[in-house]
Amino acid sequence: MSFHFLDFTQDITAEILKNIKDKTLLVFPTEKNKRKAIKQYQNNWNFNEIQFLTMDELKNCFYLPSIPIVRSELRHLTFFNVLQMREKEFFRINSYFDARIWSNYFFNFWEELQEEMIENIDIQELGLEANLDESTINWQERIYNIFVAIKRNYKDHLLKLGYTDVIFSYVQENINFDFLKSFKTLILANQFYYTKLEKEILEHISKSGVEIQIFYQLPEKVLDKQTLEIKTFSLQDLLLNKQFINSIEIYKPADLFLQLTSALNVLKEHPEISNIIDIDFYDSPYPQYLNRQVFEISGMAP
Repeated sequence: MSFHFLDFTQDITAEILKNIKDKTLLVFPTEKNKRKAIKQYQNNWNFNEIQFLTMDELKNCFYLPSIPIVRSELRHLTFFNVLQMREKEFFRINSYFDARIWSNYFFNFWEELQEEMIENIDIQELGLEANLDESTINWQERIYNIFVAIKRNYKDHLLKLGYTDVIFSYVQENINFDFLKSFKTLILANQFYYTKLEKEILEHISKSGVEIQIFYQLPEKVLDKQTLEIKTFSLQDLLLNKQFINSIEIYKPADLFLQLTSALNVLKEHPEISNIIDIDFYDSPYPQYLNRQVFEISGMAP
């Protein structure tokens, strides 16, 4: 596994395309990054055996369920259809549009547990570790138990329709590594956080003999190469590195309530900007509104 560190003034896509060989698999954190790379690659009129994927698409290549995976609106509609009356009353759901809010919570919750390969949660134990009061712990435990019941009914209903969901697909019996036989090199671009599942996939790829190259637009010192975890760093740490001094500007929104709008306006007015560092990101209300297919969100919630 080899690492390449670039600064913010460099075009990471162009640098990656300089390093590709025949039978290379390129993996990008978002669909937007992938499309940009495909466009640049096509402009070079290079006809090597190359494939472009997002990280989610890569995982789906290795975990192949025997039946189709449900998508988009059908997923949320099925969630609404399997809700029992007591569950609707608990979450105060009166219509499909009310259910969309809770379905987002539901699917995000189970996807995160699956990515970190967590099977069961002891809410009581976690609550005591976090020094929560008994009423809060009991409330969270009740929601968790309701989510477990909905998940069971949701799975049964999907099977009757002839579908499964991604929250059920990353299991041992679905693993198929034949996909790797077509490639000699795997290149990863600006993937700042790897889930436990993703690390396990990379470990298997490494053992298969496929060369792994990872590109970052960060100083080398902030990466733990053993765990692939980004160490805590500040804006000042970047400014101390000469590579970053002339490539960082500070924007302060006039209204924190409109922080998301301000950030998107910056991107619209300055299309050359590809990275935004927000030290108060998880203290703001907008993380849940960003489309993960378009925006790569890296970092840890406090």
